[in-house]
Amino acid sequence: MANLQIQHDVNSVFTNFFQLKDWKKRSLNLGGVFLVFLLTYILLYVLIIFASFSDIQEVSAVVFIIVVLLFLVVTFGFIVLQLFISGYQLDLIDAKRDGNLFENVAFLSDYERRVTHGFKLFLSKLVYMIIPILVYFSGYFLMFVSTALTNSMSSSGNSDPIGLLMILGSWGLIFIGLILQAFTNFMISPLITARYANTKNISATVDFSIVWRTFKTYR
Repeated sequence: MANLQIQHDVNSVFTNFFQLKDWKKRSLNLGGVFLVFLLTYILLYVLIIFASFSDIQEVSAVVFIIVVLLFLVVTFGFIVLQLFISGYQLDLIDAKRDGNLFENVAFLSDYERRVTHGFKLFLSKLVYMIIPILVYFSGYFLMFVSTALTNSMSSSGNSDPIGLLMILGSWGLIFIGLILQAFTNFMISPLITARYANTKNISATVDFSIVWRTFKTYR
């Protein structure tokens, strides 16, 4: 994949990771923190839902506000953690490319740099997810409108074939959006990751012509 300056197999990085002597320790450290954030996130989310449907006399407004604030803090931390993991994966890719040992890549260090690169990689991938996201949510929007239209016509005792066709069309858009999302995640995303790993530049990852040309060559 010369056009994308991909000089290494990104997927082999994750395979070689499990050949490390301390891969279990690294996984437990990162995975453990990830699991704590995830469980806390779910717990707070359930508490918010419960509080929303409870009598205000049963749940203090102050307690509710505290739970919501904690939820926002945990959500932010959860996002930052995922960005850090992406930055750590980029360091593993760099080590693979440069012929360095994975053991020399510390997994709990360079927090700011890794989060920054993880965020830039996220933005690079987001550019390619815009179309799938728009198609996907357009399907749901069309479904909402068509359902409301069909219900309105049904209540008046009239049939609405157009509304039914719109519902079928909305399901079609949702299906197309899912296909595009899967295509982007499994086919385009690895190319973008490899491109960013080599350049560390967002603008270098959004050259659609190069990405498409490379995909056609190596599909």
